[in-house]
Amino acid sequence: MENESPIACRLTTPELAARLEEIRAGLLSRVESVERTDAGYRLRLSNTDEIAASVLDFVRYERQCCPFLDFQVTILAQPRAIALELGGNSDVMAFIHTAFIANVPTGKHPL
Repeated sequence: MENESPIACRLTTPELAARLEEIRAGLLSRVESVERTDAGYRLRLSNTDEIAASVLDFVRYERQCCPFLDFQVTILAQPRAIALELGGNSDVMAFIHTAFIANVPTGKHPL
């Protein structure tokens, strides 16, 4: 049996609220589309240096705060885009949807 990290954010409630607002106003506001995949969700963003830095900062921070999340970043040449994939088990998927996907601006995803 694998040891899985508990689905529990390491931030306090005020820290979590501030972090979610920061993500919502920053990275999530730049998402161009969201797709559901077999392994989780794929967020597609423009391939710019600024957005690439934001994606890497997001992953670096979130992997410390939420060690139960799986991340994959792909830099696509054609179409020129960045794909950020978030995944995990079914409980993690519910967390990802509530914390991140539900905060992507309306119209960017069919979910």
